[in-house]
Amino acid sequence: MPGYRLYILDESGHIIDRHDLSCPNDRAAMLRARQLVTTHSAELWLLDKRVASFKVRSQPYRGDGLGP
Repeated sequence: MPGYRLYILDESGHIIDRHDLSCPNDRAAMLRARQLVTTHSAELWLLDKRVASFKVRSQPYRGDGLGP
C-alpha cells in the first residue's frame, strides 16, 4: 500500500505533527485524513505529490452557551 503522510499545520502553515497512513488509494487516504483533521489545517501527501489540503475554519466565540 502506498505510504501517505498527513501533515498537521499551525496557523502560520508550519508543520507541527505528522501522521503516516497506509491506504490503498487517494480516496481512502483522503477519507482517513478527514477523520484526523479536527482543530488544525493539514495537507495530505504521497511522496512529492500533494493529494489534498484540509482547512479548518475557526468559529468565533458566541458567548451564549450554544456553541464555540
